[in-house]
Amino acid sequence: MRIGVFSDTHLGNTTYKNQNVPDNAKDYGRKEDYRESFEEAINLFLEIKPDFVFHLGDILEAKADGEIYNESIKVAVDGIRKLLKAGIKVILVEGNHDFVKSHDEENRVFSIIERVFEDHLDRELFVARAGKIKVVDVFGIPAVAIGYIDEADPSIVKAKIFKAEKEINGQKAMILLHQSVGEDIPYRSLNYDDVPQNFRIIFNGHIHKPLIKYLSDNRLFLNVGSTEYENVAEAVDYREVLNYEGESLLRFILKGIYVLEGRGIYKPKVEITDGNIPKHHLEDRNFIPLRKCRPFIKFDCSDWATFEEVLKKIADHNIKSPYVRVELGGGIRVEDVERRLNNLMEKGYIHRYILKWKQVEVYEGGKVRRGGEILSFEELEEVRPYAHIIRTLRGKDVEEMREDLSRIIFSSRR
Repeated sequence: MRIGVFSDTHLGNTTYKNQNVPDNAKDYGRKEDYRESFEEAINLFLEIKPDFVFHLGDILEAKADGEIYNESIKVAVDGIRKLLKAGIKVILVEGNHDFVKSHDEENRVFSIIERVFEDHLDRELFVARAGKIKVVDVFGIPAVAIGYIDEADPSIVKAKIFKAEKEINGQKAMILLHQSVGEDIPYRSLNYDDVPQNFRIIFNGHIHKPLIKYLSDNRLFLNVGSTEYENVAEAVDYREVLNYEGESLLRFILKGIYVLEGRGIYKPKVEITDGNIPKHHLEDRNFIPLRKCRPFIKFDCSDWATFEEVLKKIADHNIKSPYVRVELGGGIRVEDVERRLNNLMEKGYIHRYILKWKQVEVYEGGKVRRGGEILSFEELEEVRPYAHIIRTLRGKDVEEMREDLSRIIFSSRR
């Protein structure tokens, strides 16, 4: 038995999720990154030929609309069709981004998928809609897939999980979820122990950070992560990139898919410490990195020479130029930073960058001390009188205004 697993492909996404980036800050070229990663994952599955492929939710991005939404559905349908044509069975879990309240039921991506593949449903294609339970026989092992359940009331999520347990009549099974699961995340709706022990393997989407964990009762928890970076907070520190070469570099900075084999499903290639597989599964041959994934790199302006060395190293490995999160603080001229970054963009070493501000406190005598990150410009004393204007502006105007304010506040020439 061979199973391919991926999740959170977010086809059609054009934004960068971060608290300091306006929701309307879009990069329409970004959707191509998501499409290319999805298609690379499909092509890898076609090459490896697993018996089943599990997609654990959020095949589409909820914010995708209009022409992009339609394009993304076509990409998803084409990928599913290729898998089915190759004799690979597919289980799809509907995630929270797969249904959009502004779209009526018949135009939601999973409704369209069900119509397109009507003749394959419950034969080669198995679909678990939001809040619904679907049980699939995977070579004698029940796979219980549950579509996303609103997590506002965790007790409802738990009740659905226990209802799913009744579906397997005491058998050992695997469960496929798209929920906030586990004590390793602060906003969880389920603890590991909330999933009944009959479910020996817990496959999970929703949380974009990959995690493999062996629980105390010898069960496996596999959160496969996403196929692309979405939140700039996920960015990898530029200095850490220097520690890796060749395939280990790919495994360190890229997202990917999993291919699990045998009735034991998962056999780690490295020693497990405290139940966890080491960071980014560097020696885990079940994990396959996606070369089309665009890396996110974090830089703090402390060592430009090393930063440029890292960027050249990434380019030498034939990886996409990274999106860079740059942290600024007191005493740094914004113009100098932008000039350097724009030069690196022109050379093709950077795809795009975002400037993240650190709070600057100025004391008597001109002394400067750096503090924590600012959640919004409105928190700055110099900006507060204009906060009502900032809140009412939308789109490009607020973007330009914030940029102008940031230059004034953080430039050493203030």
